[in-house]
Amino acid sequence: MIGNRIIGGNDPEKRNKQDFYPTPPDVTEALMRELNLPKSYTIWESACGNGAITKKLESMGYTVVGTDITTGNDYLTEPYHECDWIITNPPFMLSEEFIRRSKEHGKPFALLLKSQYWHAKRRYKLFEECKPTAVYPLTWRPDFGGTGGSPLMDVIWTVWGGCRRVHIQAVTKAIGGRMRRLNEAERNQIEYLRRYKASLIDRLIGACEAVNEEIKAVKSGEWYRQMKGEQE
Repeated sequence: MIGNRIIGGNDPEKRNKQDFYPTPPDVTEALMRELNLPKSYTIWESACGNGAITKKLESMGYTVVGTDITTGNDYLTEPYHECDWIITNPPFMLSEEFIRRSKEHGKPFALLLKSQYWHAKRRYKLFEECKPTAVYPLTWRPDFGGTGGSPLMDVIWTVWGGCRRVHIQAVTKAIGGRMRRLNEAERNQIEYLRRYKASLIDRLIGACEAVNEEIKAVKSGEWYRQMKGEQE
């Protein structure tokens, strides 16, 4: 239990029975600032709980369809609701089910997950079958408990669809409701880092593709035949 607290988890004995942890407004704002979706879009908030995300999205000018299991709408079984995007903070214990269900609807979607979510070996299959197109790590720890103390949980917004290539971008917290104006040196440094990041992503994608080819070779037996041939 102590280890669970250190890495940003919750004491199993104290977890909310429905995995319900309202999303602070700044978390939703950070995502929408990156997505920059047209205000004409309708967003389905499929685990809306007390309406934290819904209220923030509506305040930003979006039309929101909010559903939740507590009001009889089980996202994993209920019919599709017409929308342009699906955005929610799913119960952690059902996150894989939410990912697969959202994928079935064929719409772009974004889910809030723990930052170490993809670090588990058992989720490799899920990652391969439902590869994200964007990951937005938050650069602060949201106060899900609303206690004003020192939050421990690091989270990421993970996005499927809505962009053409894999995109990783850290998102910052708005200061006083607005982003601080950057000076020229800061803007130049950010531009440099973005170009550097893009080159790293390209190299990473290339390395991943090469590894996938190696895996295919091993599975097909080609790798073993080549190795035996070299030894002979």
